[in-house]
Amino acid sequence: MRLYLDTTEWVYHFEDNPIFGPAADALVDRLKRGHHTAVSSIFVLSEILVVPRRDQDEFAIARLRHFFLSTAVTLAPYNLAAMDVYTTLRGIHRVKPLDALHLSIAATANVDYFVTNDTKLHKLTVPGIGRICLSDSVKL
Repeated sequence: MRLYLDTTEWVYHFEDNPIFGPAADALVDRLKRGHHTAVSSIFVLSEILVVPRRDQDEFAIARLRHFFLSTAVTLAPYNLAAMDVYTTLRGIHRVKPLDALHLSIAATANVDYFVTNDTKLHKLTVPGIGRICLSDSVKL
């Protein structure tokens, strides 16, 4: 099974969010055990490195880079196929730019789940994404 976690899911996990962290932790822990593929993008890594960079936390930067560049995560590219999905999401469905970027990358990576707490995205049907849902809705 292939899962693309929205940036906030990773933030909840790595920053130990007291409200949403436990669900994100459970999902990431299941992914780490194998049998399933965490799909992400360099844009997610870029977003989650902002706070450690601002705080000049070189340890956190190194830890996050190591994790995202390891075999634990497959970094999917933004390519011409993703661009076509992006323009459809923006032009037809009026999805916000960053959401459309992540959804388009996930779609061209053919993921089973796109995990996000943004319930406005849950109503979308995007070819290449099996289901857009909350982390606790993922059945691994």
